[in-house]
Amino acid sequence: MQEVSPTQTAELPRAYILAGGRSQRFSSGDKARVVTNGQPQLCSLIDQLKSAGHATQVVADESDRYADLGIASLVDECPGSGPFSALLAAINHERYEESKSASRGLLLLPCDLLRWRAEWSEQLRHREASVACFASTDQEKSFQPMPAFYRVALEPSLRAAFDDGERSLQRWITKFAEKQPSEVHAVHSIKTPRNWSFNSDKELSALLRSLDAGGSTE
Repeated sequence: MQEVSPTQTAELPRAYILAGGRSQRFSSGDKARVVTNGQPQLCSLIDQLKSAGHATQVVADESDRYADLGIASLVDECPGSGPFSALLAAINHERYEESKSASRGLLLLPCDLLRWRAEWSEQLRHREASVACFASTDQEKSFQPMPAFYRVALEPSLRAAFDDGERSLQRWITKFAEKQPSEVHAVHSIKTPRNWSFNSDKELSALLRSLDAGGSTE
C-alpha cells in the first residue's frame, strides 16, 4: 500500500465508507468481503482512497463487523435506516475530528465502489457549496448521494429531516437544492463513480470481465 504524507491527507476530506448494509441483492454474501483486486473489496477501496491521499473511516452496523480484517468501524446511528443515518454518524465523528484540525467536510462513499479515481476528488472539491455530488447529464435534479461531499454544517438540516421521517438522501438533496441552489454543486461527467458500483453478482462479474478484457468503464 502506498504511503501518504500528512500534508496530502490534511488537504483532502476524510472518506467515510458505508459498509453496514445487508447486501440483499448480492447472493455471494457481504459485498464488502467479496474478493476484488486480490483482497476483500472493502480493503481494496480503502487502499485506493489512501493512495489518493484520503484518510478513511468505515461506518457499519457494529463496531467489530470487520474486526477480522483489521478494520474498526464507526457505528451507524440507526442501523438498517440506510445512508441517511450513516451520514449523520459520519458528520458527528467529523465534528469531533474538527477539534483536532480544520475540517473541509467529508466524502460519503458506498463500499461497493470497485474503483476510485483521483479526479473524482477534484470534481467534488467545491469549496463554496455545502453539498457536491454527481448528477445525470440530462437532468440536474437526479443527484447521486454517494460518493458525494457534505459539510459538517449541514447537520441541523439533516437531523431535522431525519427526525421528520426522511430516509432518502437523494430526495433530501433535491429538496435542499430547490431551497438553496447555490449550496449544491452538481458535477456533470460521463465518467462517474456509479458506473463502477455493483449491487449484484451479475453486475460485479460484468465489471470484472470488462477489466480482464482490457476494457474500461466510463
